[in-house]
Amino acid sequence: MRSGYRAIVLPAVSAGLFLCVGCGPTNEEELKGKSVAVPHKEGTPDFKSYSEVMQYKAQEAAKNKAAKAAPKKTQ
Repeated sequence: MRSGYRAIVLPAVSAGLFLCVGCGPTNEEELKGKSVAVPHKEGTPDFKSYSEVMQYKAQEAAKNKAAKAAPKKTQ
């Protein structure tokens, strides 16, 4: 009987504690100024989905890796 009581009370008390602690003021008051959208960079494609972004990043990483792996000519 005692362990069943603890199994019910402990989650209820911890949930109540987390809710009370989380009900404080947010950081929205600390934000200053207006949020401005960042303009689109030239040369980057306009992505429609997350998978397109990941494919683009994979291609860029492959290009960078190939450029670093290319033998450098020493004079």
